[in-house]
Amino acid sequence: SKLDELARQAKEESGIDIKTRIEKGKIYEEIVRVAEELNASFIIMGTNGETSLTKKFIGTNAVRVIKLAHCPVITIKGKNHRKGCKTIVLPLDFTRETKEKVGQCIEIAHFFNSEVWVISVIDTNDEFLINKLTRQLDQVVTFISSHQIQVQGEFIIGKNIAEEVIKFGESKDADLFIIMTQQELIWTEFFIGTASQEVINNSEIPVCSIRPIERNDHIEFVIS
Repeated sequence: SKLDELARQAKEESGIDIKTRIEKGKIYEEIVRVAEELNASFIIMGTNGETSLTKKFIGTNAVRVIKLAHCPVITIKGKNHRKGCKTIVLPLDFTRETKEKVGQCIEIAHFFNSEVWVISVIDTNDEFLINKLTRQLDQVVTFISSHQIQVQGEFIIGKNIAEEVIKFGESKDADLFIIMTQQELIWTEFFIGTASQEVINNSEIPVCSIRPIERNDHIEFVIS
């Protein structure tokens, strides 16, 4: 009855048709199962953002859903969000997996008429590496721009990737981060200690987590 009341209030405020279901079982398993059954575009979950040692290794239902879901998962920690999605921040390290975020970002940006900031955090002043990354960043920016989306790119010098990403998003009053999660969840089901999971835990800005497509090692991912 509480769920139905919440749905009724949300529908009155938004005008969106909202349906409710009650399922019995392990929370994360049922969420993933129902999302697959409905062919959901997204799963949206709250996270308490706890970063104690216990939480880093035991994990939460949100972390497990991020690991298992085949669709993007948006986690929300902060309390205040404006309607829509005006600004998206897309952190990239230019591996073939993280480039998969570009397509998802384009879809979301079109839907909300968002502007996009493509950023990369680096901790070196090596001129050769910076030039290489600059060319890659320009390629991604050009690709997104070709889809009639307002986009800008920027490098950030810093040691702590998650901290720099969050700081940048806050400076741009961003509405959404889009991240890839393969590095954080490859070792064990519960380990959440690396950069993207730190963003999920600590960001007051909603975070959209995307699983990489499973592919054989010899297959290349190219933006063209």
